[in-house]
Amino acid sequence: LNKIAYGGANYAMDGGIAMEEAAYATSRGYIPSVGEDFAPEAEERKITKTASLRTEVDRGSFYENEAKVTAVVKSLDSFIINENVRENGKDRNSYLSGYYSLRVETDKYEFVVSQLKDIGEITSFSENANDVTGSYTSIEVELAAEKERLKRYQEMFEDATEISDKIELNDRIF
Repeated sequence: LNKIAYGGANYAMDGGIAMEEAAYATSRGYIPSVGEDFAPEAEERKITKTASLRTEVDRGSFYENEAKVTAVVKSLDSFIINENVRENGKDRNSYLSGYYSLRVETDKYEFVVSQLKDIGEITSFSENANDVTGSYTSIEVELAAEKERLKRYQEMFEDATEISDKIELNDRIF
């Protein structure tokens, strides 16, 4: 899960934005961590990225900056999948904080990160990558096997003459 966080006590915004993307990298120059999810035969790597960004904005500008986040997300046909806004402290020491989880397409990820970095003063930023090529490849193999099974069931359904056989095959197809 990619995270981008906004924050700062005594400022108007403190919270975060999370984004998820699947990035694609060539195998040249890429050093993956070895685990069950690694597929050494794959020429094209499937990478998910996680980013965390914390910014501070001026007191009184929280809602204006929140609108900027929403505008960036909507303009790129992305999604806010979680939003948490709250007031912290009391009276003169109060401030608003917001945390947002976003889902962003791969080719829009870098642009979204750059737009969000412009919203306030950056106090921290980190980014991690995770190779999920093995899981992706496994799912493709499973999907191909299930499609072949469906094709066989449909052929048997067409050839079946007994109602009970058709019902059972229909249930398996479902």
